Amino acid sequence: SPTSTGQPSVSIGWNWASDYGTSDESKEMFEALKDTDVYYVIELKSGDETMVPVLYDLIKEYNVQHRVNIISFSGPVLKKTYDVDPIISAGYLSGSLTATAADMEALRINVFQLIKSAQVYNASVNINHANISKEFYTMLNDRGVTLWPWTFQTGTSMAFYNEFLWGVDGLTTDDAQLTKNTVMDFNVDKVGANTMAPGNPM
Repeated sequence: SPTSTGQPSVSIGWNWASDYGTSDESKEMFEALKDTDVYYVIELKSGDETMVPVLYDLIKEYNVQHRVNIISFSGPVLKKTYDVDPIISAGYLSGSLTATAADMEALRINVFQLIKSAQVYNASVNINHANISKEFYTMLNDRGVTLWPWTFQTGTSMAFYNEFLWGVDGLTTDDAQLTKNTVMDFNVDKVGANTMAPGNPM
């Protein structure tokens, strides 16, 4: 995502455990990156919501509330995050879709279930990339819900490239080299007007 300087920011993923709040490693990470545009994506592995204020104290100490996204499978952890500081963005982690684009009605039901679950915690949808289709992404995007699929590896590089081209909001990967062949930027000299009849899909 662009920064105030116009340069792309770097996101780092960080699995955070309850004992990290007092560890030297945590402070070293924040200290080393405090003067950068790095955006922290911190996964709280435990369902223990008491770790949230501990982590928040560290986030506040380094004044990076606006550069942190906390993701978790745990609803109570995400609720606690919002209660502690609503400015911090959150992502609701979930498993694979049970429906595919072959059954659009079942897919719609999946979409509304996911949106309902995520909205309770004021969170984005962070779902396992398996079974994700362009139709699924479009349904979420049309409703203003951001999608952050996980976790792409070298064996799923084609899915990574497809979802990158769809325009999903973020991709989680263990293999950063997958990004080396993606589009970095592009210029549009002229944008043509498109007309559509009422009821036609975009």
